[in-house]
Amino acid sequence: MNALYLDLNQAFLNAGLTPPDRILVDGKLHRYAQPDKPKSVSSWYVFFDSGSGVTGVVGDWRTGLSANVSTWRDKSITQTDMDAAKAMMAQARAHAKKARKAEQDATARRAVLIWNNTIPANQNHQYLKRKCLPPFGLREASGNLIIPITDIDNVLWSIQTIKPNGEKRFLSGGRTKDCMSWIEGKRTDTLYIAEGWATAASVAFYTTNTAACAFNAGNMTNVATAIRKKYPNVPIVIVADHDEVGIKAAKQAASKTGADFWYPPTQGHDFNDWMIESGVMG
Repeated sequence: MNALYLDLNQAFLNAGLTPPDRILVDGKLHRYAQPDKPKSVSSWYVFFDSGSGVTGVVGDWRTGLSANVSTWRDKSITQTDMDAAKAMMAQARAHAKKARKAEQDATARRAVLIWNNTIPANQNHQYLKRKCLPPFGLREASGNLIIPITDIDNVLWSIQTIKPNGEKRFLSGGRTKDCMSWIEGKRTDTLYIAEGWATAASVAFYTTNTAACAFNAGNMTNVATAIRKKYPNVPIVIVADHDEVGIKAAKQAASKTGADFWYPPTQGHDFNDWMIESGVMG
């Protein structure tokens, strides 16, 4: 492996990504999977050969990260080289953005087809019984719970399935950033946000207020920001899981949106655990 490709490998590592087994420099978008998610080809890169070196962008759609990359065959580069590199980086990002949007649109169409072929969730579904929750309008297909993933304007972008054993899966290529799933309560004087569906549903059950599921801690600030923009005068409470990642995300979301936040007293627990433990449910 020559020095240029060693530099490209290092660029992936610097961005927090494991490099692909093979790196192509052809101006095309290439996708591959990270070792911890072998079925998710969410990592990507686009590299151009400028003659003086290789320029492009690496990224990962699952985490949202991306980084510009420039490696040079000769250290005596000119301003013309630098300008050309910037233009190629912009072209690489536009290429990746277009490809990502096309994939999300296709997944959204697939999600609508799946949703339209579901039935109301059985209140005796194994997962719901274990969580001591009613269906709250969920749907079901092939024995799996189907959770809609919508944007703030209620446009369906993807779905999450939950198997009876609790295994969760998202549609490959679907949009989750800035998206949520609403659990409708009787009241909307305060809106709650939690990570997972069962946690948000537990909050809605306990408070009788509407709650939103953000699906992961990294999306909490995005969801809180979208809700704050649409409902500027409604109090928001972020309900975190009691772990380092959850509390950090909740504090960040609360700080950015002026929301309050709360987490259960027992480390490692979420709101559903707290509800069952306290005897409110079950």
